[in-house]
Amino acid sequence: MTLIDLATFAHLGFVAVICVFLIEIVALGALARKYADENIALAIDKIIASICDKFGWK
Repeated sequence: MTLIDLATFAHLGFVAVICVFLIEIVALGALARKYADENIALAIDKIIASICDKFGWK
């Protein structure tokens, strides 16, 4: 994912980069819940919650 991001972010606008980043965080959270350790899923959930709090989303 990181290599694809590095290759494509240079060609995208700022808003598109933020949208892709948020989608990737949500996808990583879902994958972490399914395949990884629970601590990783909790950490990603905290990141998502902090982003939502900054923008006032609940």
